[in-house]
This record gives sequence, structure tokens and C-alpha cells, in this order.
Amino acid sequence: MSEKIIEHPFFDDYARAFQARCLREFREEGREHLKKLVCTLMPSETLELKWPGWEIGMPRPVEFATEEAVNNWEEQAIVLLRDFFKRVEKGELYCDYSAVVEKFGGGVEKRIGKTSGLLFNLEAAYWTFNIKFNKWIKQNKKAHNCCLVCFLDEMLARFDAHLRVAFFPTPGPYDIGQRKRKKLEDRMLRKYAPTIRKALMKEIWG
Repeated sequence: MSEKIIEHPFFDDYARAFQARCLREFREEGREHLKKLVCTLMPSETLELKWPGWEIGMPRPVEFATEEAVNNWEEQAIVLLRDFFKRVEKGELYCDYSAVVEKFGGGVEKRIGKTSGLLFNLEAAYWTFNIKFNKWIKQNKKAHNCCLVCFLDEMLARFDAHLRVAFFPTPGPYDIGQRKRKKLEDRMLRKYAPTIRKALMKEIWG
């Protein structure tokens, strides 16, 4: 059976982040090779396995994959984190902001009381990602009865989990408490976004 390569809505975002990390542009054959590596549909026996939180796009536990695969997914999640904070600095989004306005009935400014600045950019970037990613995993669930169906999905799920723990806590396993969260945010920004760390932390915490 031939491998199925998915037309993934986040592939261009990932390719951009990967190229920036490599500090070089890809030729078309390079992009196609990268796409094959990260957007190939997983085998049916892998898609049939279920784990806690699979239906909402939580990452596969270590016992559901090889150590090498998990390490690679985590490494590429860091590539996506670096790109995310560059977007925050520049005010770039993952999809049209109207989707956020529709979700919150007024955009993130209604949630945070700001219409500009790094905190606004952080919220806008994350929620445009979140909306786009959730739409995708719902499509996956409908088509394959599994939300994470290729390597890129796993990278995105881990990227999302890192951001939720630090900046977007919800009740449950990703809520680590305010004190630990502040330290984690500072550590993450120091590592992945040092040029905006102080300014963003000031906006978040005052």
C-alpha cells in the first residue's frame, strides 16, 4: 500500500519555522521531502490506538511511540515555539483574526482589556493557532477516528501543550498554579524569546 501524504494546514507554518532554524531556504524537492517526513498518514494500527485525551488532541504518551519518535516530536515542538514567539514579536497570526472575534464574541481584547502590545499579540497568536488546530483535529477525528494522524500533528500537540502549561492554563493536568507558572513563563521566554522577555512579563504580571 502506498503512503498517503496529507495536505496539512500547518505544513507551511512548520516549513517556515524549520527553514528559519536551519538558516537556509529549501528547494522544492527539499520541501517535498520534508512534507513526506512529517505529513504522511500513520499506519492504521497506530491510528486505532487510543490514550487519555486522544479525542481532544492531547499528545500520545511515551508508551504509545518509540523513544526516538517522542524525542524528535519534542525537538520540533521547540522549533515551533521559537517561531511562535517571533510571531508574537511581529504581531503575526495563524489564521484570520475574525475567527477569534467569533469565538469570544469580541476578540481577545474582551478577555484581556488590551487592543495592542505583546500580551495582545500573544493571545491573538495563540487563539488563532488554537482555532485552526482544533478545526483540523476535528476533521481528523471524523476522517480517521483519531485526532493526531501524522508526525506534524504530534509536534503541534506538544507545542500546544507547552504553551497551555505556561500561558493558557485550564483546570486539569495543565494547571500548575500561579507561582510555578510565572517561573515557567520567564524560563521559556528567556530560552526562546529573550528579546521580548522583560517587556512581555511586565505586561502579563505588571
